[in-house]
Amino acid sequence: TFFGAGLYVTLVECPARRMMASANLMLDNWQETFSRAKSMQSKIAMFSMATGLVGWYTDTDPQKWLTLLSSGLMFSVVPVTIMFIKPINDTLLDVPGAKKKGDDWIAKRLDQWC
Repeated sequence: TFFGAGLYVTLVECPARRMMASANLMLDNWQETFSRAKSMQSKIAMFSMATGLVGWYTDTDPQKWLTLLSSGLMFSVVPVTIMFIKPINDTLLDVPGAKKKGDDWIAKRLDQWC
């Protein structure tokens, strides 16, 4: 699930990455895991939103607006990600530029990301 993947990243992946010997290793690890996680999380978020809309449309319960609300909240992840997380991702995806800025800068950006 979307929640489970986020929980794993927060509780397991980020703390493990912080324990690596150098910021360059942390950045390399982030590079490896980011592309896979991005692909998986975007698919899960879109699937959750779509199934929520289908559930809202087919539900006959008077409280079906809650399903629509939850689907909308799932979609709200997209603009929040674009506004607040994407700029950090873009700086970390520029590996040569990030490595030139030094270990402290890399560690700070990865902490912001986590």
